[in-house]
Amino acid sequence: MILNKLERLDAKIDQITVPSASQPPAPIPGREPDSSQQLADPKVKPISFSAHLMIEWPAVRELLPQSVVVPNGNYALQLEEERPNLPISQQRSYPEGFLADLSVSTVRELSDAYFATFNLMTPVLDRKLYFHRTLGAAINGGFGYDADSCVVLMTMALGCWGSQTLSESHRTSPLYHPSPLSDRSHHTPSEQSTRDLPGLAFYNEARKRIGFLECEHSMQICQFYLLAATYLGQLLRPVDCWSMTMRAGTCCLKFWETSNEGDEWTKDMFSRLFWITVMFETVFTQELTDLPASKIRDMEDRVPLPKFVQFKHSFTTTDADDDESFYHYHFLSQIAHRIFLTRVYSSSYYCTPTGDYPNMSLTRELYHQLDQWRSQLPPALRFDDDSPDPDPEVLTNVLVVSWLRARYSVARYHLGRPFLYKALHHPYALTEHDRHRCKQTLESILRWAAIMRNISNVKSCIPLAFLMCGQ
Repeated sequence: MILNKLERLDAKIDQITVPSASQPPAPIPGREPDSSQQLADPKVKPISFSAHLMIEWPAVRELLPQSVVVPNGNYALQLEEERPNLPISQQRSYPEGFLADLSVSTVRELSDAYFATFNLMTPVLDRKLYFHRTLGAAINGGFGYDADSCVVLMTMALGCWGSQTLSESHRTSPLYHPSPLSDRSHHTPSEQSTRDLPGLAFYNEARKRIGFLECEHSMQICQFYLLAATYLGQLLRPVDCWSMTMRAGTCCLKFWETSNEGDEWTKDMFSRLFWITVMFETVFTQELTDLPASKIRDMEDRVPLPKFVQFKHSFTTTDADDDESFYHYHFLSQIAHRIFLTRVYSSSYYCTPTGDYPNMSLTRELYHQLDQWRSQLPPALRFDDDSPDPDPEVLTNVLVVSWLRARYSVARYHLGRPFLYKALHHPYALTEHDRHRCKQTLESILRWAAIMRNISNVKSCIPLAFLMCGQ
C-alpha cells in the first residue's frame, strides 16, 4: 500500500500547473542553476536552496556587521578543505593485529548495535544475509582483503556509535540483543577513551583493504561506501561523506546502466542502495552548492522503489521481520519526502524584480501535498499538529517517529523560505497569503528546538548531522 501511495504522491506533484509567465523552467533537481540553464527572462533569478546560505541574501548581508560578512559564499567548503585528514593510527588504544583478538561475541554485539540504530533509518544491509553469510565469511577468512571483511569492519565501526547511542539513551531496541558472553574487559572500540573517535580503528582497517578492491562495483562495495559515508557523517565531515556517496553512485550507475542482471532480490537490493545514494547526494549538493552532482539522479524515473524482497534463502520468519517492516515503511516515507523537497526546489526557488513570486496556486498545491504525505503515513508513524511528543523512553520513537516529524518541519521551512525572501526584498508586493506563509515558516523555525530535543538525546546516532546543524 505504501508503494502505491508514494507513486500517487509523485504523480500528483508532477501534475502541478507551472505558471508560464514568470516562473522559470525547473532546474536539474539537486543542483543550483548554472549558465546552461539560464532563464528566458534574464531578470528572473534563482534563490539558493541551501539553508546556511541565507546569510548571503542581500537583505540579510545589509543587516550584518562587516566583521561577519563573508566575501565568498563558499565559506563552508573552504573551511572543510582546511581540516586535517582523519588520523591513520590509534596505537594507544589498539595494538597491531588487534582484529585477531576480537571475540565472535564482540563482533556480533557491535553488529547488533548497528542494526538496532543506523540500519533502521538507512537500511544499507540485509540483516539476514549479513548474519548468515557476510559475517561468517569475514570471520572465517580472518578479516582478509575482501568485500565481506570491508562491510563487516564498517558495520562494527558504526556499531561503536550504535553502542554509544544505546548507552546515551539507557534504552534498548527490539532489534538489539547484547550477548551475555561479550568480554567487557576487552579493549573494544565501544569502550574507547574520549581522546579517540568511536570505531576509527575499524574504519582504518577497512580503508586498508578497500584500496585493493577500488575497481570493483559489486553490491557489497556499494554498501561499503554508503556505510563509510554514514560513518563520516557522524564525524561531521560532509565533504568526505559526499565523496563516499559519489563512489556508491558509480556502483549504482554501473548496475542500472548495464545489463542489471540478477534475481529479484538483487535488483531490489540495488534499488534500495540507489535511493539511499540519491538521498545522500541530493542533500549534500543542495546544501553545499559547489559540490557537483552525479548522473545518478537522472535515473530516478527508471529505478523502481524498493519492495524489500526477502532473500531467497531466508530462514524462518521471526518477530524481528515484523519489526523491520515498520522501518521499511519509514524508509519509503523518506524517499517520498526527498522527491517532494526536490520538486519544491526545482519549482519554487526563484525571484523576480516585480515581486510576483512564489506562484500562489503552485505553493498551495505543494503545501497540500506535504500534508498528504503526512496523512498517508502508516498508522504507527502518522502524526498531526496536535499529536503529543513520542515517548522518549522508546528508542525507535527517537530514531524513527521523531525524525519523521523533523522532516515534516524541515519541509515546511523550505516551502516557506521563498516567502521570507520576498518579505525581506520585496515587502511592498506582499499579499495576505504571503504573510500567512511567512508566519507558518517562522512557526516551523520556533518548533525546531522542541522537535530536536528527543533526537539530540542520542547524539551518537544523527545521520548526516552536518545537514541537521545547517538548518
